[in-house]
Amino acid sequence: MNHYNAMGSVRVNINNELLLWAVQRAGYEKDQAEKSFPHLSSWLEGTKIPTKKQLEDFARKFYVPFGYLMLQAPPEEVPIIPLFRGDNVTALGNLNVLDTIHILSSRQGWLRDYLEENEYEELPFVGRYKNASVEELVKEIRNLLSIDEEWASLQSTPGAAVSYLANLIEDKGVAVEFNGVVGNSNKRRIEVSDCRGFVLVDTYVPFVFVNNNDSKRAQLFTLIHELAHVLIGYGSGYSSIDMESIQDSKERLCNLVAAEFLVPNSYFSKYWKSQTDIVTISKKSKASTIVVARRAYELGLLSKECLNEMYQHPFDADLPAKKKTSKGDFYRTLDRRLGSVFSTHIGNAIRSGQILYNEAYRLTGLYGNTFNKAFKLGMA
Repeated sequence: MNHYNAMGSVRVNINNELLLWAVQRAGYEKDQAEKSFPHLSSWLEGTKIPTKKQLEDFARKFYVPFGYLMLQAPPEEVPIIPLFRGDNVTALGNLNVLDTIHILSSRQGWLRDYLEENEYEELPFVGRYKNASVEELVKEIRNLLSIDEEWASLQSTPGAAVSYLANLIEDKGVAVEFNGVVGNSNKRRIEVSDCRGFVLVDTYVPFVFVNNNDSKRAQLFTLIHELAHVLIGYGSGYSSIDMESIQDSKERLCNLVAAEFLVPNSYFSKYWKSQTDIVTISKKSKASTIVVARRAYELGLLSKECLNEMYQHPFDADLPAKKKTSKGDFYRTLDRRLGSVFSTHIGNAIRSGQILYNEAYRLTGLYGNTFNKAFKLGMA
C-alpha cells in the first residue's frame, strides 16, 4: 500500500524479501549492497519506508525492473536458453549476460513479427540438420556460405576473417551482433569468463551474439559454433572452446563442427611436420593455437601433456582483448552492436511508419538525435 508524507512524496511499503532478492540477483552480498546504497539498511530494519523515487533509484542501481519490486514475492525467472558456461554465475546465470539475452530476444521478437507481416519466408536451413554428423554439418556450412577450406588463409588478419565471416552469415539472414557491454552501457562489461557467445534460434531470424571482448580468433570459433546451432535448430548457452568441460551432447557437437570447419584435417597433411607448426597452422587458419593443438591431439599428432601445456600457457594472440581506455568511434561500434540485419530492417520500418519512434528507441537503446544520426534520418 502507498503512503503520502506531508510533502506529498509517495512512500511504498515493500517486501524485504524482494529487496534482498534484487540484491542477490545483481551479484551483491547484503553488506556490500548496504554500503553501495545507504538507504537499504533503514528499509530492511523498518525504520524508514522508501519513496517511489528512491525505489526507482534502487531499481536502476541493481538492474532490476521496477515493476518486480511491486510484487508480493520474487518472480521465478527462467533462462531463455540453456546455460552451459560461466565462471561468475548463479543458478540463473550472470546478470549482464541475462540482460543481454533479453535485449536480443526483444529485438528478435519484433523483427520476426515484422518479417512475417511483410511476407518474408522462413530460412530453409534453420533446424534442417538435426541429426547430421560433424562432417555433414561442416559441409553444409561451407555450402551455405559458398567458401572452401582455404578461405581464412586469404584474409589478412583474424579480425578481417571475423568481419568476412560475419558478413557472409548476415547475408543469409542470420542477425549477428558483436558487443562487450550490456546494450550501450560501458559500465556493464560482459567478461569473457562469463560468456563468449550464444544464439537465439528462430526460423525467420536467428540472433547470434559474439562477445567483442574476446580475441578475434576465439570470435571466429564462436561464429561457427553458433551457426552450427542454427543448422541443428537448438539454441545455445555460453560458448566455450574448452571441449572437455562441456557435457551437453549438442554443445560438444557444435564445438567439434567449429574446430573441423576452422582447422580441417587437410591442413595437417599440408603444413604439419612438428609441434612448432601449431603456430603456422594457426596463422593460416586464423584459429587459436588452442583449437589447432586440440585438433592435432585428436589426430594423434600431439600428446595429452603438450595439449595441457597449451591450455595452461596460451599464446598472447589467443587471449581476450584488454579493456580499452579510449572511447573510439561510437557509431562504428554501434554498427557492430546492432548488426546489419537488425539495423537495416528497423531503419526501413521507421521510414515506412511500421514502427513508432518510442518502440525503435526501446529496441536500440538510442534516443533523439543519436538515433537519427545512427539511422541517417532527416539528413541530406
